[in-house]
Amino acid sequence: MLCLMPLTFMAQSVDKEMVQAAVSQQMKDYPNTTLQDIYKNFFQDVLGPGHLLSDTTAAKEYLEQELLAYSGTKPYHKRYYEVIGYSHNYYRVNLAVVWEGLVSKEELFAAFFESAKNITPATVEKWRKEWDEVEAVIDSMNLGIAHYEEDKAAIDSMLNSGKYMMRHSKVYNDNYHPHYRIIEKKIFHEKILPLIEE
Repeated sequence: MLCLMPLTFMAQSVDKEMVQAAVSQQMKDYPNTTLQDIYKNFFQDVLGPGHLLSDTTAAKEYLEQELLAYSGTKPYHKRYYEVIGYSHNYYRVNLAVVWEGLVSKEELFAAFFESAKNITPATVEKWRKEWDEVEAVIDSMNLGIAHYEEDKAAIDSMLNSGKYMMRHSKVYNDNYHPHYRIIEKKIFHEKILPLIEE
């Protein structure tokens, strides 16, 4: 059985060039992205899907409901998967792989479950330290993102309250219709990518 090493936070500063590259790629792929969405991208790269799996039965039911409810929705991008963040610990796998019969819902959920169960929960303090460094790099890029300062304040308030999970923004959801699951990179390459490439 595949076993993941617990994910740990970097003790040193973030890699500025890799952060810039990840942010630039997201802005290129999703021009209407907000700081909230960038935050979610980096959050998922560090913390994976563990926060979504407190109840396995509910997580399975939610996947079933999402597959049924959005089976006719056209994703903004045709790509079946994309790497996230700057450390590239995880992939977002588009639910289109299930709708189009490339990966069964059971196979996708098993990969999702395996990706989530070995994550070591992070403290808000550790995550905030990393995010503050990432945000400083984003600030220096002068991207002109809409509602940037408002999003910064909302993220800061959320972290101050001891929380760190954030959803996609409404503008992102309205423009890009994201429907995916987060899969750890080794599991993705061993169990999901071969099915997509068959």
